[in-house]
Amino acid sequence: MEALGELRALTQQLNLTPEQREKVRPIVTEEGEQLRVVRLDEHLTPDQRRQKSLEIREAFQPKVAALLTPEQQGKFKKMQETYQVKRPEGAKDSATPAPAPPK
Repeated sequence: MEALGELRALTQQLNLTPEQREKVRPIVTEEGEQLRVVRLDEHLTPDQRRQKSLEIREAFQPKVAALLTPEQQGKFKKMQETYQVKRPEGAKDSATPAPAPPK
């Protein structure tokens, strides 16, 4: 399910063509499956989960970027930077809630 959400976000934010969408779909599906396996691995500590998830995302970013136009690549890079800013250390994987955004 996460992969479909990511594909939808990429399609909307990067204005992917139908051809690009079909090429990106198996990439984000595989990424989502690998992330799911990491999340379900009870032998990993929260820090190990976070690190493995980061490694998976970093491995898939160039695969997606290779299918994009230069303009889309710029937007994609900004999306990735925004994602990192919005996800403070431990925001999802640890028991500690993420800090509330400043008002």
